[in-house]
Amino acid sequence: MLVLENYYCEYALLSLNCGCWPILLYLTLIIFQCSGMGSVTLLTGHPKEGVFVEARSESTGFYEEATTDAFGRFCLRGLVPGSTYSIRVVAKDNLQFAVVERASPKYLSVNVSLT
Repeated sequence: MLVLENYYCEYALLSLNCGCWPILLYLTLIIFQCSGMGSVTLLTGHPKEGVFVEARSESTGFYEEATTDAFGRFCLRGLVPGSTYSIRVVAKDNLQFAVVERASPKYLSVNVSLT
């Protein structure tokens, strides 16, 4: 599931005093950010905690990463609309987290779009 989050920020850039009326110049910034949510389960259907999930942009190579919670859920934040991502489970060299022996399929290709 993809969720689009909008952030609206307004900044006062400059305040001028021309005669008797002050003039304020503002910058309006609207930031679009997408979040991808999913879950990781074992073949038995049970959720798996502590698994790293990576979304790597196929065009730029930049990536976002998340770790599954106790219910196997993850949320990848900061996905850019109009980009295609390869989503995959990543093995990490840290005993604190789950070790991944194999995943099927190896990755999923997801196109993030505004509709």
